[in-house]
Amino acid sequence: MARGKKTGGRNWKPGQSGNPNGRPKKGDTLTDLLREYVEGIAVLPVGPEGQKRRVRVKKALIREMVNRALGGSDQIMIHILDRLDGRVVSKLEMTGEDGGPVGLNIIRSITGDTKSGSDSDNDDNGHKS
Repeated sequence: MARGKKTGGRNWKPGQSGNPNGRPKKGDTLTDLLREYVEGIAVLPVGPEGQKRRVRVKKALIREMVNRALGGSDQIMIHILDRLDGRVVSKLEMTGEDGGPVGLNIIRSITGDTKSGSDSDNDDNGHKS
């Protein structure tokens, strides 16, 4: 069997890519397919008589959401407002019984240790006496 010149384990010329088309594209994801559909045009019934017309899907979705919100759907209304103005940030501040940090109280409640943390067992610096 005749063999050609060894190329150091390569079957292509120096400077030539071993994968000229790049990595194979993955199959369409659900997000890609949904985005493609929403960016498109659909034939939908429009108006009181339900005449079919070509409309942009994105506009039809927005119109439907607004109509539902105006019809009393609090959940959709909140969603729309969150998209327009951004979500309201709520701050939560937690303190212990004496207004101090809660870290030790949480550890004590997890471990069930009710004795070791009592003030009567500790000196002024929080060390066990």
